[in-house]
Amino acid sequence: MVQDQPVTAHIYEFTTQLLVDSDLKFKGLEKGIVPTQIIFCMKERNQKKINSHWWMFNAFCPLLQPNVCVLLENDEIGRRPLASYFKGETLAGRDADVFTSNMYLAEDRILCWELVAKRGHNWVLKYVKSAWGETDVPNEVPEFISQRRRWLNGSFFAAIYSLAHIGQMSRTEHSRKKALALYFEGLYNFLNLLFAWFGLANYYIFLYYYHPHSKTHL
Repeated sequence: MVQDQPVTAHIYEFTTQLLVDSDLKFKGLEKGIVPTQIIFCMKERNQKKINSHWWMFNAFCPLLQPNVCVLLENDEIGRRPLASYFKGETLAGRDADVFTSNMYLAEDRILCWELVAKRGHNWVLKYVKSAWGETDVPNEVPEFISQRRRWLNGSFFAAIYSLAHIGQMSRTEHSRKKALALYFEGLYNFLNLLFAWFGLANYYIFLYYYHPHSKTHL
């Protein structure tokens, strides 16, 4: 706490005048290397990746006014898909409807859909076996419940959104064979979503009619 206000982040600044070349040799002012300002921002709490991007584009960029921004850990394609990726962060605290608010809890799924269904393009997503990543494991029960709510609600509403906008595939540049495969996958997702929606009711009906003592306890 600083002046009764919670600390949000810590910002450090450093000026470097050194360069390491391909031969691992240091070079400085004698080679005409100009000073480079380095700013390091460490957030007080882990508020996920999207919040870090929000800090970059809404806190530092208006002050530094850079011509080019490079996110070293990201390689998403800009324009509409990336705008959809960030939309969930901009909806925080605003009067968004229930469907939209829940859908953008799974911003990564929305980004994948917008990439594949982008008008006039034939972008695809592929599984890379050699790729690996790290994720934050919840340390407390409330954090775990919040994570599961985000995953379950977000994936459910994102699936409904993709099925409702499956017609976007007709405006892409995918080949007929690939478009047909994507439509078939949409049908599969619809059936899977349908069974998931009635899953609990089916379980109840199964116990009611097939368990010998269920009728006296249910």
